[in-house]
Amino acid sequence: MRIKFKTQSITLIYYMVFIVTALGMLYKYAPLGILRRGYIACRLLLLTLLCIHWIMNFAKNTKLYKDNLILIVFVCYELIISKIRGLLIFPDAYIDILTWPLLYLCFKNFMRRYKLPKRIGKTTRMMMIMIFLLSIPLIIKHRLGDGNVGGVVFYVYYCITFLPMVLYTVEDSKTKNRMFLITILLLMLSTKRSGTVVAVIGYVIYLFNDVRVRENIRNKGRKYLRYIFVMILAVFMLYAMDRVFSFAIFERLRALSSDQGSGREYIWAYILNAFHQADTNIRYFGHGFQAVYYRLKPFGVDRLAHNSYLEFLYDYGYIGLSIFIMFLIGMVRKAISAFKNRDYKTPIMLYTLLICVVFGYTSYLFEESAIMVPIAIFWGCFDGEQYKSKNNLIAELFIEASS
Repeated sequence: MRIKFKTQSITLIYYMVFIVTALGMLYKYAPLGILRRGYIACRLLLLTLLCIHWIMNFAKNTKLYKDNLILIVFVCYELIISKIRGLLIFPDAYIDILTWPLLYLCFKNFMRRYKLPKRIGKTTRMMMIMIFLLSIPLIIKHRLGDGNVGGVVFYVYYCITFLPMVLYTVEDSKTKNRMFLITILLLMLSTKRSGTVVAVIGYVIYLFNDVRVRENIRNKGRKYLRYIFVMILAVFMLYAMDRVFSFAIFERLRALSSDQGSGREYIWAYILNAFHQADTNIRYFGHGFQAVYYRLKPFGVDRLAHNSYLEFLYDYGYIGLSIFIMFLIGMVRKAISAFKNRDYKTPIMLYTLLICVVFGYTSYLFEESAIMVPIAIFWGCFDGEQYKSKNNLIAELFIEASS
């Protein structure tokens, strides 16, 4: 009965992620008051479910694991500093600070003991199809130049960040490849350069590492050569399409060196200069939740740093950023361990780390509980399974030694 309740609880949380994602994309396309209120209400409901789930789990198992503790300390630090600086804004601060860490912890704790419900796999397919469909009007609106041009197409990044859960829950390789190719096409059409880079390079990383970890593939050398040939052919085809249909994809990629990412280097320099001019106490402890947006306002515009690491440096100082980097280093170590052990989840994990490097450096990722949400869910599943596999191996070795 308890297992059934926990399964239903984690499935309900995942369904809420589905609803929040859909509402967020709809609101980006049609910024109506009723959609905004519904979006915020559903995000708060998701956060409430996560808090209840985590508290109930913690009450039954009070043991704190090292990697969990680092993330919990960072979240508490964010909340305390934001409160001290007068930036613990309701509901934004609570949603953005708590949602993705709690998703990671809840799915990790669940996967330590149980298997992921099959319904989540089916829901993930539906979710990915929904994201593809909702991305099309966002891309059209972006290319027509309507509304907040950059912001309106931002949630197309869900195509990339939900892919890890698709790769994790779907077994059919043809379906996975189709999802990858559609993602690449949509990101190219969106003209988002960092997204296009992640979509293409991520696919290459996944394919080559997937061949490496799978035991049932013969003639792996031929498989690698085939992939290389197909990729070269795909580049020529995409270039031809770009020339015929004027997608302006390659022009924007070529301009990356001249416009430095649409002025990001000026924003970064502005924020770093403001940070170094702050008092020593502020530099070590930070300005509080999204202080770049709420207080600094680079060049008089309400915006974030377009760099998660610089954002955390300004918002939470040397101490806060150091705690967060410790958590990320822990995830990298787990990926290296999985790579050495030829874990089947290694290609997916490497894909998520690529997202963290590129999006964390050029866009919003960790500071907003939006596109980071599906990655946090996969990380929780990955960590939970790693813990379970390690315990099973220790149990088997103990039985062998006893016999």
